[in-house]
Amino acid sequence: MSKNTKIVGGVLLVAIILVAVAYAAITNVELNINGVGSAQAKQENFKVEFIGTPSTSGKGTTTATINESDKTKGTVNVTGLTAKGDEAVATYTVKNQSSDISADLTAEATSSNQTYFEVICSLEKTTLKAQEETTLKVTVRLLKTPIDETKEDLNSDIEVTLTAEPKQPGEEANGGSTSVSSNETRPYLPTGFTQVKGTTLKNGLTIQDSTGNQYVWVEVPKTGKVYPTAGLNITEFTTDEYTAIEADLHTYTNDYRKSGWEDIYSSNEATGLTSAQYTELKQTMLKSVYQNGGFYMGKYETGIENAPKTDGDESTAPTEIPVIKQNAYPYNNVTCSQAQTLASKMESGNHTSSLMFGVQWDLVLKYLETKGTSQMDLKTDSTSWGNYINNAWNITNANSKYAPEGLRWTSGAYGAKASNERILLSTGASDDFCKQGIYDLAGNVCEWTLEKTSESDYPCTNRGGFFSAYSTIVPAAYRGESRTAGCHDGLGFRLSLY
Repeated sequence: MSKNTKIVGGVLLVAIILVAVAYAAITNVELNINGVGSAQAKQENFKVEFIGTPSTSGKGTTTATINESDKTKGTVNVTGLTAKGDEAVATYTVKNQSSDISADLTAEATSSNQTYFEVICSLEKTTLKAQEETTLKVTVRLLKTPIDETKEDLNSDIEVTLTAEPKQPGEEANGGSTSVSSNETRPYLPTGFTQVKGTTLKNGLTIQDSTGNQYVWVEVPKTGKVYPTAGLNITEFTTDEYTAIEADLHTYTNDYRKSGWEDIYSSNEATGLTSAQYTELKQTMLKSVYQNGGFYMGKYETGIENAPKTDGDESTAPTEIPVIKQNAYPYNNVTCSQAQTLASKMESGNHTSSLMFGVQWDLVLKYLETKGTSQMDLKTDSTSWGNYINNAWNITNANSKYAPEGLRWTSGAYGAKASNERILLSTGASDDFCKQGIYDLAGNVCEWTLEKTSESDYPCTNRGGFFSAYSTIVPAAYRGESRTAGCHDGLGFRLSLY
C-alpha cells in the first residue's frame, strides 16, 4: 500500500505542472499610425447676397437696384421729398446662400446731411441659417420742410452697411431662433446697437448699445384686433390718425387704465417739455408703435454706475450719467422733469428716448399678460416678483448692492430678507424680479411717466411699487400722483426707445 501511494502522488504532481503551463499567454501587439490633419477656411463657403428685385414705396420717387455682377452691392436713390415727415422706402431681399454656415446680420445706415435727412434700416431677421432669406428695409425720412432750395443743402449721401458674420449652426447670436420678427411685430435695430445673444421674441428680445445699456422689445401686435378703428394701412399720419391709434391702444389696454389719468400736457415744470415738444414726442411714439408693432424699454431701472445719488431737489439739476445696466445704483431723488431731461440725453442716431407715456406702461402690462402673467399678479398683488417690504427674498448675486431703509449702500449679496424689512436694491439684483427680460417693474423703486393726473396740485404720475411699500397696495399696475417737486429715494424712472 505504501508503494502504491507514492506512485499516485507522483502522477498528481505531474498533472499540476501541466495545468500551470497552460496559463501562459502571448502578449498583444499594437500597430500605430501617427500624422497630422488640417482644415482650411475658404471664403467661398460663406456667401450672403442680395437676390431678386428690390421694391419701393412711400413719397417721392425711389429707385433701388442690385449690382448683377456683384450681388453684395446695391443702390438707392430718392427724389421728390417735399415736407417734414415724408418717407421713401426701399426693401431688399437678402439670402444666405451658404450650404451649412449660418450668418448673424447687423445693419447700419448713415446720412451725410443729418439736418434734413434721416436714414433708418431694419432687418426682418438678424440670424439666417443656411439657405434662409430675410428683408432689409431702408427708409429715408425728410426732417425739415425745405423753404428756399437756393440757400439750403437739400442733398445727402446715403450709406447702408449690412454685415454678415459667419457662425456655426447653433452658435448664432439668438441661439438659432428662426426670427426676431413676425407679421405682427417687427423690432428694428437702432444704429449702434446689437442683439444680445440668446434673446428672442419668446424670452424677451434684448438689444445693447456700444456702452452696454440694454433694452427689451415690448410687442404691440399690429392686428385688426388691436387697431379696429385706425386700421392697418395708415400712410398719412394726421391728428385724426394719431387720435384713432391712441384710442385703439386705450381699448386694447383697458384693463390697466384708470379714470382721470391721460397722456396730455401738464406744464414745463412737470415734464421738462413745452406743449409742442410733448405733442411731437407722443406722436412720434404712437407712429413708431403702430408701424413697428412695439417699442423698446429699459431692461433695468435707470441707474448710476459708480456712486449712488444720495439727495436731490427741484432746483438742482442732476449731473450723474444714467445707465441701463445690471447692478447699478437706482437713479432716484429726481423730479419728473429732471428724469425726462436725463432720458432725452440717452437718444442718438435713428431713435428717440424719453420717459414712458402712460399708455406705454399699460402696453407693457398687456404684453406681460399675453406672455402668461396673470392680471392678479399685475393689478392686485405683485409680491412674488417684486422687491417690497412684505416680500421675503434671498439675494445671492455677489455683484449686487443693497441699502437698508434706502441708506448706507453696501456691495455684495444681501442674503435672506424677512418680510418686514425695507431694503433698496441695485438694478436687476435677482432673476426672481424679472419677467420677459424686464427687471424690477413691480418693485424696488416706482418710476416716473409722462402721464398727467386729474389733480392740479399733483399733476405728475409714477407707476409701480417700491421697496418700502406693500405689494398689495402698489402692485405693478399702480398709479401714484405727485407734486412737480416730488423727489425721494423710492422714486426713479425707466427709459423707452422708439
